[in-house]
Parts: sequence; structure tokens; C-alpha cells
Amino acid sequence: KERKERKERKQQKERKERKKRKQQKERKERKEHALPPNGTLTCFLVTVPKSHKRAANHGSLDGDGDGFAGGDHMGYVHGYAHGGVDESRYGHGEGDESGHGPGEGVEVDVEGSVKIIRLKDKLGTRQLPTGEIQLTGVPGIQISREGRGISTISQLVNITRLHTAIAATSYMSKALLLAQDYARKRIAFGSLLQDNELHLETLASIRVVTTAGLMITLSCAKHRGRVETLREGVHRRESDLLLRLLTPVAKIYASKCCVMAVSEALECLGGMGYIESSGLPVLLRDGQVLPIWEGTTNVLSMDVRRVILKHPKVMDLFESEVERLLCCDSKSKTNIHEQNRLSNTLKAIVRGRMKFVLKELSGYRHGSKARHATENRHSGGYKYARDDAINIAKLFCGAALIHHAAYTGVASDWLAADMYVRTGLQENGWGGIGGVNVGRGITSSMTAKHRSEGEFRFDLSALKELALGAACHQKPQPLRSRL
Repeated sequence: KERKERKERKQQKERKERKKRKQQKERKERKEHALPPNGTLTCFLVTVPKSHKRAANHGSLDGDGDGFAGGDHMGYVHGYAHGGVDESRYGHGEGDESGHGPGEGVEVDVEGSVKIIRLKDKLGTRQLPTGEIQLTGVPGIQISREGRGISTISQLVNITRLHTAIAATSYMSKALLLAQDYARKRIAFGSLLQDNELHLETLASIRVVTTAGLMITLSCAKHRGRVETLREGVHRRESDLLLRLLTPVAKIYASKCCVMAVSEALECLGGMGYIESSGLPVLLRDGQVLPIWEGTTNVLSMDVRRVILKHPKVMDLFESEVERLLCCDSKSKTNIHEQNRLSNTLKAIVRGRMKFVLKELSGYRHGSKARHATENRHSGGYKYARDDAINIAKLFCGAALIHHAAYTGVASDWLAADMYVRTGLQENGWGGIGGVNVGRGITSSMTAKHRSEGEFRFDLSALKELALGAACHQKPQPLRSRL
């Protein structure tokens, strides 16, 4: 019994010593990395002179920082607070008349060098805290050569822009799935919503835009993989150049479509979509930030124009990429003649639109001032940059949808390509949901005689399959309590 008690005391003592050593190690690491004692603060910082502290508290800047995270500078923090950081300690809201938040003065005990000014109350993405911190005497490390900061960070920015496009596509997909599930269960006017043709066209429009965003996003991911894996050569240089053009274009298109598509999906659920438990309000709030993060639509449009001005060859590569997508024949053995006729018609529309867009961009490509003689770089040089970026995105998406339909040979995929090309490539701007108009009156049969040359009518089963997906033929289940 005494031996057993001695053994237990020894084990207890060893556990205490291990715990003590672990705590000492954690304190040492926390001190070395300048982390808050109650958790890890992971942040991205942009520093400005401390003299602009008041402007920073009001969310505006009146000057440029020196690019170093050190000295008496105000920093903006966008990051996660892990390990029990209590938000109530730092406060929310816009602050008082002096511009200070209610939590100002709370210092993180890192040798008195880091002060958290406030956390901001945002529209969405509240799981990602955004705040302001003040750094005093914090050592900074220069991570690039002087004057090369933008080019150094551009690779990271392109990756995060791709991530934003992926997030936008996933938001649209989730919203569409919820709207599809609701349509299979909700009864209105004596029948299920999935039997209402107008409702099906709305869901189909969301599905088409979601698929288009997925196509251009995956194409960017493909070229990103080539740039990161291929050795130096022609293919790697071409993919790198295409990536400079397609990444901002994909981010513009997917993020803008996300807001419209999620809003339309929320409307498809009626009043239930306005309830938090449906899962759609949080998607709409969080999706609003996607066109803002990593460059707004106007900023990215100017970036696209700069790429075309600096690398005129990029539009030749873009034209070749679109032609590669269009040079495909249907692999389906059913209705092959009808599919080829429809394919040729849609390809002719895309090629005609591409000639128009390339002609509009010819002034940029050959180094002239702009497409109009009265424009100049500072006043009107960017006047049409937004439309140009959107047109490039819609051209690529239209060609990709035709390529996908030819590969599968499925009627619903041809319907998606037909809806997108006929309504999305007709004129500049958006129109409808991401360029796809609702209410085309899709009836009759795909194999029926076309009303005019090359124009077909699809039957209701193709529309239903496009709007509801592969599960459209399943027996409806009872309405779930969640929806």
C-alpha cells in the first residue's frame, strides 16, 4: 500500500512538472512572437502615420504609409482572434464624438507596444473580426526591395482573388440548392413550385449563372496550376499571361453574380427565405463583401485595362483560348444533327460578339490613347473599362458553356448554353441575373422545327432538369421544419 501511494505521489509530481514546463514554454513562445496573453491574434496590417489616427477611426485615410509595421503608426487589423479573446472587452460601434471606439485604451500586454483601438461592427462576415490596432515601437521586417512592394504582393493578391471567386461560386451553389429543395416541397396555387414554369425559369437562370461562374473560376485554377508546376517555357508564360487577365475578370463576374443570384434565391423562398434559420440571410450578408474584397469592380476593371495596355498579346491568347473551347463537336449520338445545328448557331453568336469586343479593345491593344479620340488616361480613359471586363467574362463563359454542352450532349446543358449565349451576349452590361434574362417562355421540344434559322425550342423536361438538377424526378418528400 505504501509503495502504491509513493508511486501515485511521484506520478502526480511528474504531471505537475510537465504542466509547468509546458506553461513556461508557451509563455516564452508568446513573448517571442509578441502574441496577446489570452490568445493568438492573426492579422494583416496596413500602417499609416499616427497623425492620421482620427481619420483612421472614421474609416478614411489622408496619406500613405511607409510600408513598415513599426514605429508610431496606426495599423488596420483584419484577422481572427483565437483562444478566448473577449470581444466585449474591446467594444463595437462607431465610437463617440472624438472618433474613439468604446473599447479604446485596452492594451494587450506585449511590452506595451500593441493597443487594440476597437473592433468594427460590420454588415456581414462577423466570424472574421475586423478592427484597428496601434503599434508603438514594434520592430518591422522589410520583405521586398524598396519600390517593389506592389509587384511582390501581386502574386498573393491574385491567389486571394481566385479564392474570392471560389467563395462566390460556393455561395451561389448553396443558395441554389436551398431554393431547389424548397421548390420540391412548397405547394402554391394547388401544385408544387417545381411544376410552375415561371419559377423553373428563375431557378434555371440562377443555375446557368452559377455554372458560368464555376467555369471561369476553374479555368483560372487550371492556369494557376500550370504556372506553379510547369517549368519555364512557352506554355507557362502563356498561362501566366492569361492568368493576369482572367483572374480579375473571374473575380468581378463571380462576385457580382453572387449577390444577384443569392438575392434571387432568397426571393424564391418567399417569407421563409427572410428567416435566419433558412440559411440564406447570412449568405446574402456575407456575399455582399465579395465584390469589395481584393479590389472593387472598378479597381479590377482598371487592372484588366492595364494588363491589356502593358501586354497587347494577352487578347490574342484570349481569342485562341475561346476558339479552343468553341472547336468541339457534340459527342452524343442522339439528336446529333439538331445539336450540331444549334452548336453552330451559338458558336456564330459568340464569334460575332468576340469580333465586336476585340474591335472595341483594338485601341488599347495597339497602344493608342483610348477607343475614342476625346478620351485621355485621367478623365475618360477608364470610362469603358468596366463594360470591357464584363464582356470578356461573358464571352469566356459562353464559350465554356458551349464546350461543356458539346461534351455531355445533355439537353439541359444545351439549354443552359442557349439561355446564356442568346440573352447574355447581346449587349453591354448585365441584364437579368448576371446577364441571363428570365422569362423566355421555353416550351415545345428540342427536336421540333425551329422558329427561325438555327433557333430551337426546348421541352419542359429539359427546363426542369436544368432548374432542379438530377434529383428533379425523385418523389417529393414532406416539407422539412427548417424550411
